[in-house]
Amino acid sequence: MRRHLYGLCFFLGLLFSCNLQEDHSKNVTSLNDENLKKIDSLLQYEKNDAARAISFEMLGSTSENDYYKKSYLYGYIGKSYKYSFHFDSAVYYTKAAYDLSLKINNKELRVEQAVWLLKVYSQSEAYATERQKLFDIVSNINRKTLDISTQALILDGLAEFYFKNRRYQMSVYVSSQELNLLKAHLLNRTVSHKDSLHMALCYLRLSDPYLWQSSIYLNTTRYVEHGNIEKGLRYLLLAREWMGSNSYLLAKYYHGVIYIHSIKAKNNIHNAVTFRDSLINLAKKTGHNFNDLIIQSNILISDVHFFLSKNNYKTDSSWKYFNDAIKYDSSLINPVISGYLQWLKGDLLLRDQKYDSALFTFMNIAGTAKMFTLNQLINYTISIADCHEKLDNQDSVIFYYKKYMLYTDSLLVVNEKKIITDIESEYQRKITQDNVYIKSLIIQNVRKQRLWLFTVAAALLCLSVLLIIFYKNKRKTALELDKQNAVLQHLNEQLKEANQTKAKLFAIISHDFRSPISQIYQFLKLQQSQNTLIGTDEKAKLEKQIQTAASGLLDNMEDLLIWSKTQMLLLNVVKEPVNIYSLCNQSISLLENIIRDKQLTIDIRMAPDAILETDVNFLMTIMRNILHNAIKASPEKGSIVVQYEQSACTKPCLKIINQGALFTQQNYLEALQRAHTSELLTNGLGLLIIDELSRKIGVNITFETINGDETCCTLQFLA
Repeated sequence: MRRHLYGLCFFLGLLFSCNLQEDHSKNVTSLNDENLKKIDSLLQYEKNDAARAISFEMLGSTSENDYYKKSYLYGYIGKSYKYSFHFDSAVYYTKAAYDLSLKINNKELRVEQAVWLLKVYSQSEAYATERQKLFDIVSNINRKTLDISTQALILDGLAEFYFKNRRYQMSVYVSSQELNLLKAHLLNRTVSHKDSLHMALCYLRLSDPYLWQSSIYLNTTRYVEHGNIEKGLRYLLLAREWMGSNSYLLAKYYHGVIYIHSIKAKNNIHNAVTFRDSLINLAKKTGHNFNDLIIQSNILISDVHFFLSKNNYKTDSSWKYFNDAIKYDSSLINPVISGYLQWLKGDLLLRDQKYDSALFTFMNIAGTAKMFTLNQLINYTISIADCHEKLDNQDSVIFYYKKYMLYTDSLLVVNEKKIITDIESEYQRKITQDNVYIKSLIIQNVRKQRLWLFTVAAALLCLSVLLIIFYKNKRKTALELDKQNAVLQHLNEQLKEANQTKAKLFAIISHDFRSPISQIYQFLKLQQSQNTLIGTDEKAKLEKQIQTAASGLLDNMEDLLIWSKTQMLLLNVVKEPVNIYSLCNQSISLLENIIRDKQLTIDIRMAPDAILETDVNFLMTIMRNILHNAIKASPEKGSIVVQYEQSACTKPCLKIINQGALFTQQNYLEALQRAHTSELLTNGLGLLIIDELSRKIGVNITFETINGDETCCTLQFLA
């Protein structure tokens, strides 16, 4: 009964290995279309109906002459049908995608669509001629000019073709090339979901030939003894590590493991049943059509029970799994699988000695048997001959044994051709390997001859590197020294400037403070020594002079303190809302004694709630100095006007208008020039402070003559 396994296991790999949710090795980033990327992603995650719907929708809005995009869309539709087991529709749309790719000058697109069409043609013997023609085209493509993903896709298509044509050694050889290419490609990059599916598919492709070869030679156990089953299992386990939760790849994996446990017979038959149940649960969970694989799995398990019960005729288990398989027969896609199922039924009836029913069942699948391989036809013919022998139909027995001999002779011829083809392929591969080995020897010899040259070159290179390092270190040291010298020079300049400031400070103290202090000292000494000789009026006059000298000394000290801070950069601007009216009153109150002595009138012309954003301390100092100068310039019983102006169109400004000696902008600039260049600051210290503080808070100060006899100092606030 094991003869069912010969054709059955061959076709289950042949039929379903290409129905997997394969990796779309080519990206569509060149199209820069988010919808195409979305379709590609949907196909990866088994959303075939959604991918097909979007593709049809995009086709309706695509330009008639946009062959590039239309080729991709037709290709996606073909893949969605292929993954849904609608192979006729898959052939139609994939062929349309290939025809469209021929209309544009894009090699990678033509290659991709050609390979996919080759893979679809491999699903059925009905396209054997087209498949061979397309194989001749794909196999002659120069892969070296293509990117790695396209090369891997070509190798995948060729491996599938070789497997379909039962050239298993070539299938293994090409799949190994593809695997090595993928490993090298993934070595230095992050593995994506698409990469994982491609690796899993490649390992599954490698496992198939080892499993199906074992079934063909099962009667001699030649390949089983050489460990082909174990190799197939090893590749299956490697594929399981990469496939994740992809249902199509999992179904393929479960079916392969079921086959392996079935081959190992009774010790593992329970494991085969367990994986069969997992396959059924997967189909229920995902809603995918895995009926072919489920039926084949039940046939395998039933056949094993049939073989184990050969001597005691306990066929109950065989019938149980046959009945499990027959449940799915009405929805079968491949008629060959249905033929296998009826063939198993006939053998079970023959075993139960129901010869008429068995013969009727065998003859009922005569049409389907035409699609069997020669190996399967031989076993099928023997089953019919056995049935006629039990019914004592000798003429029919002789007829079918003659057919058996004819099929056997044909099988020998086919096997010989296949062996010759494999030997030739192996010979060509060995020649290629020998050529590679010879080239490697030549390369090694050349390397040995050039070893000393490379050594000398390396030594020179090392010497050059050392010289460069030495030069760079020397240059780095020089640059560092220049940098330190620049820092030192800057510090020297700062020190020089500080010394100049210090000298100027002491000069001011020596010159400006000496006279008023000396005057106060003389007045105090005179008052002490001649106290009785000084009258009341004279005494009051001296006290007033002392007060005036002390007031001037205090003002000079405050101006000097502010000036020294500006020179040492210790003053920081802190802007805040300032009430100008209140600030003017404070400044005037500080000078109240001088104002009273000269009997001056101060007229403040501004709103009590006038607000300005500035530094209150800086502005207070500026105001005090300007008012002080205005008071000194004003005649007795004169008037000083303090006026604040602000409108939506102009900058805010503060004006101080006084009578007396005129002071122009030219006088202001000349006084500043003298203050900056002179070693001694006599009368220009106040103006210098006004200039420096006004620039810090963004105030422009100008002096002008108005009404012919009045000086107007304007503070215009720029910021």
